[in-house]
Amino acid sequence: MKMILDERGKKYILKEGQEFQSDLGIVSAEVLSDAEIGDEVKSHLDHSFKIVKPNVNDFIDLMDRRCSILIKKDIGTVLAYTGLGAGSRVVDAGTGAGAIALHFGNVVGETGMVYTYEIREDFSEVAKRNIETFGIKNIEVKNKNIKAGIDEDNIDVVFLDLPKPYEIFEDVYDSLNLGGWLVVFFRFSIF
Repeated sequence: MKMILDERGKKYILKEGQEFQSDLGIVSAEVLSDAEIGDEVKSHLDHSFKIVKPNVNDFIDLMDRRCSILIKKDIGTVLAYTGLGAGSRVVDAGTGAGAIALHFGNVVGETGMVYTYEIREDFSEVAKRNIETFGIKNIEVKNKNIKAGIDEDNIDVVFLDLPKPYEIFEDVYDSLNLGGWLVVFFRFSIF
């Protein structure tokens, strides 16, 4: 995946095999397909664009979303308190557009796994597309109500961003490793 950065600092995710259009001009699909990360390309209006590799934050800022997402300081707090790292196993409930799942997947790396539950089919489809587009392979999106039960065990962190999370606390504790974390996100604070 590539991102293009215009001379004003505005970022855009490039779509494979498509030309790029903005108010600063058009860059052809052919030029973009030949461009490597770090290259500079010109539009037909002679404006300069830089080809860069997006990080997870860039992608989340630009991805398709139909709902609100957590802000970076909240995500950072969750990561700091839980000690989430390479090889961790995570259950995320309330996938939405997939932002927190992408952050978790990025942190746990190739040896870790994120299982994310979303009750709404439209949101789970958006999340699947976003995760696929970013190219991360360690996230499984489940269009399932987590209140019907968690399929996984030996989990290091369970993150609940859903209404009435207290209804599943007992079930969640049964899935956690000894010393694992249950994180409940309320839109204004983390407990």
